[in-house]
Amino acid sequence: MQAVILAAGRGERMRPLTDKTPKPMLRLADKPILDYAFQNLPAEINEVILVVGYKQEQIRDYFGQRFLGRRIKYIDCPEILGTGGALHRAKDILQERFLVLMGDDLYFRPDLEKCLQHPWSFLAKEFLGDQHRRVGKIEITPGGFFKNITGPKTVKKKEKRLVGCGAYVLNFSFFGYPLVKLTKSSEFGLPQTLARAAADLPIKIVLAKKWFPTCQPADLPEAEKFILEYK
Repeated sequence: MQAVILAAGRGERMRPLTDKTPKPMLRLADKPILDYAFQNLPAEINEVILVVGYKQEQIRDYFGQRFLGRRIKYIDCPEILGTGGALHRAKDILQERFLVLMGDDLYFRPDLEKCLQHPWSFLAKEFLGDQHRRVGKIEITPGGFFKNITGPKTVKKKEKRLVGCGAYVLNFSFFGYPLVKLTKSSEFGLPQTLARAAADLPIKIVLAKKWFPTCQPADLPEAEKFILEYK
Protein backbone atom coordinates (compact mmCIF):
# COMPACT_ATOMS: atom_id res chain seq x y z
CA MET A 1 0.00 0.00 0.00
CA GLN A 2 1.17 3.53 -0.74
CA ALA A 3 1.37 6.55 1.54
CA VAL A 4 1.56 10.14 0.35
CA ILE A 5 3.29 12.57 2.69
CA LEU A 6 2.80 16.24 1.87
CA ALA A 7 6.06 18.08 2.58
CA ALA A 8 6.20 20.92 0.06
CA GLY A 9 5.16 23.98 2.07
CA ARG A 10 7.33 26.88 3.18
CA GLY A 11 6.27 26.87 6.86
CA GLU A 12 5.77 30.63 7.09
CA ARG A 13 4.59 30.53 10.72
CA MET A 14 7.83 28.73 11.65
CA ARG A 15 10.04 31.56 10.45
CA PRO A 16 12.87 32.34 11.04
CA LEU A 17 13.57 28.62 11.62
CA THR A 18 12.40 27.80 8.11
CA ASP A 19 14.44 30.49 6.35
CA LYS A 20 17.14 27.90 5.61
CA THR A 21 15.39 24.62 6.43
CA PRO A 22 12.09 23.18 5.18
CA LYS A 23 9.64 22.72 8.04
CA PRO A 24 9.52 18.89 7.82
CA MET A 25 13.31 18.86 8.32
CA LEU A 26 13.31 20.87 11.56
CA ARG A 27 14.91 18.77 14.28
CA LEU A 28 13.12 17.20 17.23
CA ALA A 29 15.24 15.05 19.53
CA ASP A 30 18.04 15.03 16.91
CA LYS A 31 15.86 13.85 14.01
CA PRO A 32 13.75 15.69 11.43
CA ILE A 33 9.99 15.88 12.02
CA LEU A 34 9.49 13.94 8.79
CA ASP A 35 11.60 11.05 10.09
CA TYR A 36 8.94 10.39 12.74
CA ALA A 37 6.24 10.13 10.09
CA PHE A 38 8.19 7.23 8.56
CA GLN A 39 8.69 5.63 11.97
CA ASN A 40 4.94 5.61 12.64
CA LEU A 41 3.73 4.26 9.31
CA PRO A 42 1.67 1.06 9.53
CA ALA A 43 3.34 -2.14 8.37
CA GLU A 44 1.06 -2.28 5.30
CA ILE A 45 2.82 0.74 3.78
CA ASN A 46 5.59 -0.39 1.43
CA GLU A 47 5.98 2.73 -0.72
CA VAL A 48 6.04 6.40 0.24
CA ILE A 49 5.43 9.27 -2.14
CA LEU A 50 6.94 12.51 -0.87
CA VAL A 51 5.46 15.67 -2.35
CA VAL A 52 8.27 18.20 -1.98
CA GLY A 53 8.90 21.79 -2.94
CA TYR A 54 10.65 24.37 -0.75
CA LYS A 55 14.33 23.47 -0.25
CA GLN A 56 13.50 19.94 -1.30
CA GLU A 57 17.13 18.93 -1.78
CA GLN A 58 17.46 18.63 2.01
CA ILE A 59 14.60 16.12 2.09
CA ARG A 60 15.93 14.16 -0.89
CA ASP A 61 19.45 14.00 0.55
CA TYR A 62 18.27 12.72 3.93
CA PHE A 63 15.72 10.12 2.81
CA GLY A 64 17.16 9.01 -0.54
CA GLN A 65 15.36 6.35 -2.58
CA ARG A 66 14.66 4.03 0.33
CA PHE A 67 14.20 4.71 4.03
CA LEU A 68 13.38 2.35 6.91
CA GLY A 69 12.73 -0.41 4.39
CA ARG A 70 10.25 1.51 2.22
CA ARG A 71 10.64 2.65 -1.37
CA ILE A 72 10.40 6.41 -1.92
CA LYS A 73 9.24 8.38 -4.94
CA TYR A 74 9.37 12.15 -5.14
CA ILE A 75 6.87 14.56 -6.67
CA ASP A 76 8.03 18.12 -7.31
CA CYS A 77 5.52 20.77 -6.24
CA PRO A 78 7.24 24.17 -6.42
CA GLU A 79 4.01 26.19 -6.34
CA ILE A 80 1.96 26.78 -3.19
CA LEU A 81 -1.14 24.76 -4.05
CA GLY A 82 -2.58 23.81 -0.65
CA THR A 83 -3.09 20.25 0.58
CA GLY A 84 -5.63 19.40 -2.11
CA GLY A 85 -3.50 20.73 -4.95
CA ALA A 86 -0.36 19.06 -3.60
CA LEU A 87 -2.08 15.68 -3.40
CA HIS A 88 -3.29 16.04 -7.00
CA ARG A 89 0.36 16.33 -8.06
CA ALA A 90 0.82 12.67 -7.06
CA LYS A 91 -2.24 11.45 -8.96
CA ASP A 92 -0.37 9.81 -11.84
CA ILE A 93 1.59 7.39 -9.64
CA LEU A 94 -1.07 6.54 -7.09
CA GLN A 95 -2.86 3.22 -7.05
CA GLU A 96 -6.35 2.33 -5.89
CA ARG A 97 -6.16 3.04 -2.12
CA PHE A 98 -3.62 5.09 -0.19
CA LEU A 99 -2.81 6.83 3.09
CA VAL A 100 -2.22 10.60 3.21
CA LEU A 101 -0.25 12.38 5.95
CA MET A 102 1.08 15.85 6.62
CA GLY A 103 4.88 15.95 6.71
CA ASP A 104 5.04 18.37 9.64
CA ASP A 105 2.64 16.66 12.07
CA LEU A 106 3.41 13.94 14.62
CA TYR A 107 1.20 10.85 14.50
CA PHE A 108 0.65 7.76 16.66
CA ARG A 109 0.97 4.48 14.74
CA PRO A 110 -2.06 2.76 16.39
CA ASP A 111 -4.25 5.65 15.21
CA LEU A 112 -3.06 5.24 11.63
CA GLU A 113 -3.60 1.49 11.85
CA LYS A 114 -7.20 2.16 12.86
CA CYS A 115 -7.60 4.40 9.82
CA LEU A 116 -6.55 1.53 7.56
CA GLN A 117 -9.41 -0.59 8.87
CA HIS A 118 -11.86 1.48 6.79
CA PRO A 119 -12.15 1.92 2.99
CA TRP A 120 -12.22 5.70 3.53
CA SER A 121 -11.26 7.48 6.74
CA PHE A 122 -10.31 10.83 8.25
CA LEU A 123 -8.37 11.03 11.53
CA ALA A 124 -9.71 13.59 14.01
CA LYS A 125 -9.15 14.55 17.63
CA GLU A 126 -11.43 16.18 20.16
CA PHE A 127 -10.25 19.36 21.86
CA LEU A 128 -11.73 21.63 24.50
CA GLY A 129 -11.63 25.39 24.01
CA ASP A 130 -9.43 27.23 21.54
CA GLN A 131 -6.63 24.68 21.08
CA HIS A 132 -5.76 24.51 17.38
CA ARG A 133 -8.31 27.21 16.67
CA ARG A 134 -6.73 27.82 13.26
CA VAL A 135 -8.03 24.42 12.17
CA GLY A 136 -11.63 24.03 11.07
CA LYS A 137 -14.27 22.19 13.07
CA ILE A 138 -15.38 18.80 11.74
CA GLU A 139 -19.05 17.91 11.54
CA ILE A 140 -20.08 14.26 11.52
CA THR A 141 -23.21 12.25 10.78
CA PRO A 142 -25.03 10.25 13.51
CA GLY A 143 -23.23 7.16 12.17
CA GLY A 144 -19.79 8.71 12.67
CA PHE A 145 -19.00 9.63 9.07
CA PHE A 146 -17.50 12.89 7.82
CA LYS A 147 -20.10 15.47 6.86
CA ASN A 148 -18.45 18.88 6.64
CA ILE A 149 -15.67 21.15 7.88
CA THR A 150 -16.27 24.72 9.02
CA GLY A 151 -14.11 27.57 10.26
CA PRO A 152 -11.64 28.36 11.61
CA LYS A 153 -13.59 30.67 13.91
CA THR A 154 -13.73 32.05 17.45
CA VAL A 155 -14.14 29.22 19.94
CA LYS A 156 -15.73 29.32 23.40
CA LYS A 157 -13.55 28.25 26.33
CA LYS A 158 -15.62 25.16 27.17
CA GLU A 159 -16.65 24.26 23.64
CA LYS A 160 -15.76 20.74 22.54
CA ARG A 161 -14.96 20.28 18.89
CA LEU A 162 -13.44 17.78 16.52
CA VAL A 163 -10.31 18.90 14.69
CA GLY A 164 -8.90 17.19 11.61
CA CYS A 165 -5.43 15.69 12.02
CA GLY A 166 -4.47 15.74 8.35
CA ALA A 167 -4.41 11.94 8.02
CA TYR A 168 -6.69 10.22 5.53
CA VAL A 169 -7.28 6.91 3.82
CA LEU A 170 -8.54 7.65 0.31
CA ASN A 171 -9.41 5.85 -2.87
CA PHE A 172 -8.35 6.89 -6.37
CA SER A 173 -11.94 7.93 -7.12
CA PHE A 174 -11.26 10.99 -4.92
CA PHE A 175 -9.62 12.57 -7.95
CA GLY A 176 -12.96 12.58 -9.76
CA TYR A 177 -14.17 15.43 -7.54
CA PRO A 178 -13.26 19.06 -8.33
CA LEU A 179 -10.83 20.71 -5.94
CA VAL A 180 -12.30 23.28 -3.56
CA LYS A 181 -10.44 26.58 -3.26
CA LEU A 182 -9.94 28.01 0.21
CA THR A 183 -11.66 31.30 1.02
CA LYS A 184 -9.51 34.33 0.18
CA SER A 185 -6.70 32.09 -1.05
CA SER A 186 -5.27 30.60 -4.22
CA GLU A 187 -4.77 27.26 -2.43
CA PHE A 188 -7.00 24.18 -2.62
CA GLY A 189 -8.02 22.37 0.56
CA LEU A 190 -8.04 18.59 0.90
CA PRO A 191 -10.63 18.39 3.72
CA GLN A 192 -12.77 20.99 1.97
CA THR A 193 -12.74 18.90 -1.20
CA LEU A 194 -13.62 15.80 0.81
CA ALA A 195 -16.55 17.69 2.34
CA ARG A 196 -17.92 18.24 -1.15
CA ALA A 197 -17.59 14.51 -1.84
CA ALA A 198 -18.88 13.39 1.57
CA ALA A 199 -22.46 12.91 0.38
CA ASP A 200 -21.20 10.18 -1.99
CA LEU A 201 -18.37 8.64 0.03
CA PRO A 202 -18.46 6.77 3.38
CA ILE A 203 -15.56 8.64 5.03
CA LYS A 204 -15.32 7.23 8.54
CA ILE A 205 -14.13 9.57 11.29
CA VAL A 206 -11.45 7.80 13.35
CA LEU A 207 -10.76 9.36 16.74
CA ALA A 208 -7.06 9.89 17.43
CA LYS A 209 -5.55 9.11 20.80
CA LYS A 210 -2.38 11.09 20.10
CA TRP A 211 -1.54 13.79 17.57
CA PHE A 212 0.70 16.84 17.65
CA PRO A 213 0.79 19.51 14.92
CA THR A 214 3.88 21.71 14.77
CA CYS A 215 2.70 25.18 13.78
CA GLN A 216 5.12 27.71 15.25
CA PRO A 217 8.50 27.77 17.04
CA ALA A 218 6.88 27.74 20.49
CA ASP A 219 5.40 24.29 19.69
CA LEU A 220 8.75 22.54 19.32
CA PRO A 221 9.57 21.90 23.01
CA GLU A 222 6.14 20.29 23.50
CA ALA A 223 6.62 18.32 20.29
CA GLU A 224 9.85 16.87 21.68
CA LYS A 225 8.02 15.80 24.85
CA PHE A 226 5.39 14.11 22.67
CA ILE A 227 8.08 12.16 20.82
CA LEU A 228 9.88 11.02 23.96
CA GLU A 229 6.62 9.92 25.59
CA TYR A 230 5.23 7.99 22.62
CA LYS A 231 8.31 6.47 21.00
